[in-house]
Amino acid sequence: TELAAGNIAITYNGVTLTVEQSKAKILPQQALDILHNVSAVVAPTVTDDDAAGYSVASEWFDVTGQKSYVCVDDSTGAAVWILTGDTSGGAVVTLVSGGNRTGYATITLGLAAASSGDVVWVSPGSYSESVTVPAGVTLQAEAGVGDVAIAGALATGTRVTLSDGSVLDGFTVTLPTDALPAVTFAGAGATRVTVQNCILIGAGASGIGISKTGSGAMLILNVEYQSGTCDVAFAVSGGGIAFVQNVSISTGTISRGMEVTGTTTLILDTYITITAATITRGLHIEDACTVRAGGIDTAGSTTAVYIANSGPTVAVTSSIIHGDTYDIEVAAGASTGSLNFIACELELDKVSFPAGYLETATVLLSIQDEKEG
Repeated sequence: TELAAGNIAITYNGVTLTVEQSKAKILPQQALDILHNVSAVVAPTVTDDDAAGYSVASEWFDVTGQKSYVCVDDSTGAAVWILTGDTSGGAVVTLVSGGNRTGYATITLGLAAASSGDVVWVSPGSYSESVTVPAGVTLQAEAGVGDVAIAGALATGTRVTLSDGSVLDGFTVTLPTDALPAVTFAGAGATRVTVQNCILIGAGASGIGISKTGSGAMLILNVEYQSGTCDVAFAVSGGGIAFVQNVSISTGTISRGMEVTGTTTLILDTYITITAATITRGLHIEDACTVRAGGIDTAGSTTAVYIANSGPTVAVTSSIIHGDTYDIEVAAGASTGSLNFIACELELDKVSFPAGYLETATVLLSIQDEKEG
């Protein structure tokens, strides 16, 4: 369609305004025709591809399983569909940036569009994704703690990787079945990372819950290891500092509740409860690290505090240090270190030091209330 050229004259109160109009052409707009499946009874497969009429951004709703998917690769015979959530819960991801709100089908897409200072809100549902939170971005679960779950794209592999200054808040995270952490740092230099108001669920004897690596700083606040099997619930290593407050390991089968290695400083500040049904070592300490703790309860461990070798500096105050076999156990071969347990509840006959350790290490035990036995 074309509009002819010509002038338009408008006269008002004796004044004539002339508007020059150039020749214009209006082009037809081509609409995108994307195939969707809104009444499927099964999940999509690799053959639901471009040959079948689907394309990138096609949506698939499994009305039987109440799941929704989006196509991210329509290659023939190798289509890739990502689970976007539980449609019965209305799963949706919203990016809040500069006061503007934009919806996305997956957590991955929302995070890809986010920049420092943004918040990515995730509605209740279960998300089979493995994501990286960019620097300075908050990944925030809506509704109550435990209503939003991240289970990972596969049974194995890390679920959430946190960059410098990022926050993970309010999620239930299922651990992997392999020996990788569910939540970890993005590189050795990441710092000022926060994990808060989260629940961890074990899925195999090799898994790790939250792992802080590198020289940065991490805050773990209001986090519960709730159930299942894993190797280590909380692991900090590589230097830097980890501040932990109001954390519990309530049930499950776990090798080590909290593990600290390297030159890391671990600060456990009140309401730390390690009372899992089966836990081999409540607090596992190695190398030239520093551990400062107050108000912790390790009841339920086979060994409450385990010193694996020479070098650690440990200061614990006003805590319940109780293990079924050992309250404090120092491994054979350890010869140096500093152990200070002040005003703690423990049993002297459950304290085990290797030969010669008391002559070469600094040990101070101040018992507030010795348990019977």
